[in-house]
Formats: sequence, structure tokens, C-alpha cells
Amino acid sequence: MMIIFKVYRLTRQKVLTAMMVIIILTVLGTVFRNILVNKEVRVLAVAVANRIIVIDPGHGGQDPGCKGQQGAVEKEITLDIARRVATKLQRAGAQVYLTRSGDYDLAEPGIRGYSARKKQDLARRIQFAEEKQAEVLISIHANSFPERKYRGAQTFYQEGDNEGKKLAELIQESFRTILGNTNRVAKSGDYFINRNSQMASAIAEVGFLSNPEEERLLLDPDYREKISFAIYLAVLKYFQK
Repeated sequence: MMIIFKVYRLTRQKVLTAMMVIIILTVLGTVFRNILVNKEVRVLAVAVANRIIVIDPGHGGQDPGCKGQQGAVEKEITLDIARRVATKLQRAGAQVYLTRSGDYDLAEPGIRGYSARKKQDLARRIQFAEEKQAEVLISIHANSFPERKYRGAQTFYQEGDNEGKKLAELIQESFRTILGNTNRVAKSGDYFINRNSQMASAIAEVGFLSNPEEERLLLDPDYREKISFAIYLAVLKYFQK
């Protein structure tokens, strides 16, 4: 019995030691990966100095966008992420403008009807980017679908817009790497913003508010910070030509 007890203790000690080694290696791996990412960001940040970038927080004002069952509202999510992206890019030396900085749309107050307001709102967002002479326009949105199972951040570009495609693919790659919870790919799609923009443009759908788990993530400021960093990193890479 004594021999069996000693063997058990030795085995238990080995297991505990192995677990500690795994934990330490995991922590060191995370730290090392973060060091590499931060180093890459510092090198890439030089490329955006004095670049003109417009970030478009989707919806606003009378148009809330889609809503989740736990209280998430698209227009609030998109504005928060847009502000975070803008702050990062400004610190890197870029000239960054938001199409809206508060809870409003860009349509004239007197225009009635959702369709008419929406058309003018979108047209004015593009006009705003053109007036700023933007080199890049990124429109941030959240997705929704009747079936709650769908999830994952995804980007869209206009067919035939090679620069827009490049931008969308870089943001999508960043979503896959930084968020680690989407296998989606950048896709072409006929959207007003992309179709009518003269500069490189992409739509970034940051997740599905119709998916309960993803809505919880989008309500978390830390997760929105990760999204903003993913977009920021993609923009740095885009200008690293």
C-alpha cells in the first residue's frame, strides 16, 4: 500500500508540474506574440502619416440600424468602434474624419420617408469623404439575420474596385487573426457606399446582432477595442505599399 501511495504522489506531482509548464508556455507565447504585433504596428504606423481617412459609423439619428435582443443597437456599436479606430489612426499621424460624431444622420431634417432619407444620408456620407479628399473610406456596420445561428465579422467591396478589394481583404484577414472567431472571407457586393465612392472603400460588418453570443461580445467594450485594433492594423497594412 505504501508503494502505491508513493507512486500516486509522484504521478500527481508530474501532472501538476506539466500543467504549470503548459500555463507558463502559454503566457510566454501570448506575451511574445503581443510583442511581435506591437513591433509590427510601430513599423507600419509610419505609412499612414498625413494620409486622409474617413471612417463612416453606419446609421444614426432616426435610423438605429439593427437591434439585438439584449439591448445592442447598431448605430451605437458602430459609432463607438469608429471613434476607437479614429483615435488610433490619429495617434499614428493620419488625418481622420468621421461622417458623424454623434447620434444623427446626414439627411435634411425636413425629408420624410425612410427610403428618401436613407438615399440622401448615404449620398452625403460619400460627399463628405470626397470633400475631405479621402484616400480610404471604411463604413462600419453590424449584421442581422432572421436565423440566429449566423455569426462572424465580414467585409464587402465593389466588384471591379481593386483597391477596395485589397482594403476589404486586409480588414477581413485582420478580423480572422485578431478576433479569432470568424472564417468568413471578403466578398463583392452591390452596396451604395462602395458603388458610388471614388476612393478605395469597404464595408466592415463587425458581427451579427441577431446571434446572442455575438451580441454579448459586441456589448463588451474590450471586444469592440479588438475590432477597432483589427481595422486599424488593416489600414496600416493597406498604406504599406
